Amino acid sequence: MVPLVVFGQNNVTTEENPFTIDIIKVHKNTIYNMDDILEDEKTYNLENHHHLSRFSSLDIDWNNDQLNDIFLNIAALPEIGSFSGLLLQERENGNIKFRYIPTHKVFFEGDAGNIAKSVEDFNGDGLIDVYYHTENYHGEDGNQPSSYDLDDGNYFCRLETFDKFYINNGQGFDLIEGFDFHDNSNCPKSHAGNIKVDIDNDSSYEIIGVTGAGDW
Repeated sequence: MVPLVVFGQNNVTTEENPFTIDIIKVHKNTIYNMDDILEDEKTYNLENHHHLSRFSSLDIDWNNDQLNDIFLNIAALPEIGSFSGLLLQERENGNIKFRYIPTHKVFFEGDAGNIAKSVEDFNGDGLIDVYYHTENYHGEDGNQPSSYDLDDGNYFCRLETFDKFYINNGQGFDLIEGFDFHDNSNCPKSHAGNIKVDIDNDSSYEIIGVTGAGDW
């Protein structure tokens, strides 16, 4: 069962009650085809490694039905990788439901990062794309997946992976990667996340990235 909790706007914080939440409604069994998700987790050897990242995309309408859909990091294990997928929102008798779309799933060797503000139609074809930030490796050193270069003496090659740019082709995603290099090396850049911004007001989005240290 995957519950969806709808919060009210009358949440109260007082000295006696440091934090309370007004819950309006709980939607239960919200994903129609949960079995498809569980099968894909098995395919990637990620069963029982549910992640449900707080850094997911929650406010983009993927199919122009006026309902916000979710692109969610579903399962992850640093020593294996990260599995994410698209959940389209539907309504059934006033209840919020979601349908997992297996054609629009991704798996990569690396730690899934923040995509809350980096999902958009970047190339103007009417299809939603995903710029996927990847975090530094959080697993046991020496057990990194094959995409990490353990023989390189550079810290960033050993513990970082390149961001993933997933371009929606209507049937799935085309992948672009390898452009966020660290300085003049061939290693991935360590950074804290990305946001989409139309800097020059040309109706096209740019991606801004920033390091944890704030040096770029």
